[in-house]
Amino acid sequence: MSNENILVNEARFKIKEARISTGMNQADLGQYLSRSRTWIIFREREEKDLFLADLLKISQATAKPLAWFFQRDSEHLWENRCKKLMQELEFLIEKHYHDGNSKK
Repeated sequence: MSNENILVNEARFKIKEARISTGMNQADLGQYLSRSRTWIIFREREEKDLFLADLLKISQATAKPLAWFFQRDSEHLWENRCKKLMQELEFLIEKHYHDGNSKK
């Protein structure tokens, strides 16, 4: 299997940190990868897939070892967990509000 087909989405959350640490903006990194600024934005927001071939280039551009992109820090884990909890809470509030109004 070639690098172009191996998904490494779990590493997307570190792209922005790596880029900023080297003083690059999204356009700079996109140019290095022969990709658009929009392509970078979607990967940084974790909205589009990231493949190993691209991550290898990002690793080279930012001088970060490949393994660095797979290290999760506790702040990121808590941030994602809080987002999920807030979504669940908003869903429950909306459901309760909707159910309450339909009974009247």
